[in-house]
Amino acid sequence: MGLQLPVLCLGAGGHSGADGSKPFVVVAATVIAQRQNLPETIPEHDFYEEYLPNMWPLHDASSPLLNLNTAESIRKMEDFVFKSLEQVASV
Repeated sequence: MGLQLPVLCLGAGGHSGADGSKPFVVVAATVIAQRQNLPETIPEHDFYEEYLPNMWPLHDASSPLLNLNTAESIRKMEDFVFKSLEQVASV
């Protein structure tokens, strides 16, 4: 992040809102250098019950995911993203 360049953080799909939002919050907080300011647990709010019964702390690292990405799968994703961006009008 020390390069002082614009950064585009893309989300992912295929998860429930609650399951997808927890890791996205951690990633976003890390990108903006605020991870140390995250609470240990999810604060109560209007949608709090959607996070139950599988609530876990935001800093939980007890079940890391295995990285199954291959060089080929990453290359294909890059190609897809760049082709998609070519279809978008510049802002």
